[in-house]
Amino acid sequence: MAEVDRSELPRRVWFATHSTHIKSANLPLDELKDKEKKGVSRLALLSACVVEETKDCFVIADAALDYMPLAPQLKYIVKSHWSWPPPEEWIARRPAHITASDVQPDSAEADKMLVPAGSRLYGRIAEETPAFWKVKEAALRNKAASPHMRYIAKADWRLRPPPKLYTPEAPLGYYYNNGGLNNQRLALLGLFLRAKEWKRAIVLPEMSIKNIAADSQLPAPLQDFFDLPRLLDFAQRHGIDVSLDDPANLPTGGWDYFAHGAGQFSRRGQQPEQFELESDLVIDFIRSVVPIPRTADVVARLKKRIFSEEGIELAAQFRIESDWAEHSKHLHSRIKEREDFFIPYDAIIAKIAATLPEQKKILVICDEMAVETPKEEMRAVCLARYGIELFFKSDFLSGEETETLDFLARAMIDFELAAGARHFVGLTRSTFSNLVTFQKFALSGQPVKTDYIYNNDKPELGLRTDNGGWDSPRRAVL
Repeated sequence: MAEVDRSELPRRVWFATHSTHIKSANLPLDELKDKEKKGVSRLALLSACVVEETKDCFVIADAALDYMPLAPQLKYIVKSHWSWPPPEEWIARRPAHITASDVQPDSAEADKMLVPAGSRLYGRIAEETPAFWKVKEAALRNKAASPHMRYIAKADWRLRPPPKLYTPEAPLGYYYNNGGLNNQRLALLGLFLRAKEWKRAIVLPEMSIKNIAADSQLPAPLQDFFDLPRLLDFAQRHGIDVSLDDPANLPTGGWDYFAHGAGQFSRRGQQPEQFELESDLVIDFIRSVVPIPRTADVVARLKKRIFSEEGIELAAQFRIESDWAEHSKHLHSRIKEREDFFIPYDAIIAKIAATLPEQKKILVICDEMAVETPKEEMRAVCLARYGIELFFKSDFLSGEETETLDFLARAMIDFELAAGARHFVGLTRSTFSNLVTFQKFALSGQPVKTDYIYNNDKPELGLRTDNGGWDSPRRAVL
């Protein structure tokens, strides 16, 4: 290919019409290795210069995917997989209806569909009234919506602004990460790391209140959950400029930032001697990203009640929620070694009883609303079979407190309680578990020798020696 003066080429923008790949060669995917292609999710935003085109592909350069620069060797996109402009996107502000007519339905269930807060609707605006949008080509949470369901109330739905176009000088950022609490935390860490490495400013993302049972994610300001002054002080210490502009016109996801953040915290857990921990950005981030005072007060009260008054020393993550069952199918196909990453609650307790027989009281960490087995049943079985009492966060909260705490605040309380327990039992395939142990290490500066994993292929727990750094159970206990 002849050398092209890219400075003269206009930058083009596309969005992915469905899940696809960016490739290093104009070849079928089954002939390429993983490092020669990059998976792309539907509605991802790509910005690049076109230096050449073939019958089926554009050859691109100076590309960025969802505001993350792409490796130069990834240069082919299939024309039929990319388009512009993207559809509009709405996010339900509260439990909302999609209706068949632009009047509030009364009793005819066929004329309305109720969706939970945080549901994402894609489509195009066909008409608009003062109170409603009429949408066409609609998809609800990436599934096609019934064509007669076409009216949404403006008061109930937030219409996202059009995507902001990428420029190499623009601040780095993303709207929100659509994972759980600790995936979001790691994506934010990765964003700060990239900003430091590339000497770029950032737009602070929002957090996502993820409802596993309803399959919805409701964006909310980061300062509603984390202490913003502490975070801004951290950024200033490391010379990172932070913008508090609305990030809603940036891409959703931030998964490349997540991967970078996860990789960097893992390295510090595995080989802490290679880093100057007192000045390290990752360690400082863990110490600085703390709950807002209101949540911290709830955590302090619960710690006193659970650990001091009740005398509980061990917290155990029961990763048995519905989303983990689905994710485990992916793990089964990817992981070659045998391990117990998805076992029932009583099998987890059996391993604890075999390893730590003196522990007769256990604080269970889980999303109680996304677990099929009622806590009273789990409590009765474990007491009868192993003589172990199970306690849950909800046992120590009033009904009013439970109602006022959203899903993300509950997850934050779970995390702080798990990190505050003398012993913690989790699994290496969970970022929650790994970060609990890593936070203990970051706060103390000393190797953690009190935490265990249950996803090893043994009848007993494995003692962690990695400060939370490995996702492989075999490596975590070496």
